[in-house]
Amino acid sequence: MKGEKSSIQYQIFAWVGFVVVLITLLNLFFNNLIMESIYLTRQEKDIINAYYQIKDVDINNKNIDLDYLYQFCSIRNVTLFVTNNEFEPKIYFYNEFGDDGAKAILEHIKEISKSGNNLSKYIIKEETLEENKDYQIVQMRDLRSNMDFLELRGFCDDKKILIRSSITSINENISIFNTFSSFMLLIGLTIGILFSWFLGKKFSKPIKNLTDISEEMINLNFDTKYNDDVNNEIDILGANFNELSDKLKSSLQELRDANNQLELDIKEKERINEM
Repeated sequence: MKGEKSSIQYQIFAWVGFVVVLITLLNLFFNNLIMESIYLTRQEKDIINAYYQIKDVDINNKNIDLDYLYQFCSIRNVTLFVTNNEFEPKIYFYNEFGDDGAKAILEHIKEISKSGNNLSKYIIKEETLEENKDYQIVQMRDLRSNMDFLELRGFCDDKKILIRSSITSINENISIFNTFSSFMLLIGLTIGILFSWFLGKKFSKPIKNLTDISEEMINLNFDTKYNDDVNNEIDILGANFNELSDKLKSSLQELRDANNQLELDIKEKERINEM
């Protein structure tokens, strides 16, 4: 018999544990390195769609229905500002920093439009992600809140458009999801280990029984039989062991009987020769 580490029970236990740990590590890798990129791409598409929905809107039309856009901003936690060329807010939806935040955003729009400097006094760590003739998308951090934003700045002849979405919440959601996933995977690992131990024991027990029978057969003991009955391939192998044991026992007995008879015949022949 080999050591415990070569047993089927141990090997099943080790492989199941390895697979569960590998899945856990891959999940954490995916969440930290890929999911954030997926979220950012989706958020970027959302604010681009919002830009094109409002780009050709007549901002002087007071009867225009923008409920769908406000609903989008509320659900996606998006701040939307549209001003005329005199920087008078015409369409706006904001949920960050209250009225002070609105004033800061207007000042930010003015600085971008007048000086061409993309960095206002409230913005740090700005990185341009996409830029074309219609808009510029940047990822930046607001100095007042120390929060990260994805910001679209629209270029139109009759209006100024700024759409921004907090991506700090995305990172927080990923962190929460990672914590939850780690907790669930820990439970899965525990269940997997217990299941693999039970499964390994279930399969190793009849195989160990067969191993013990084979060792008894090596010692010419054919009385030990395989008795498990779960109707699988191992049981068929066990039944074959039993049949083989019976045949070997019978053959061995016949050989012993033949040897005994031969000895008797030899003795009888020797007795006759001595007469």
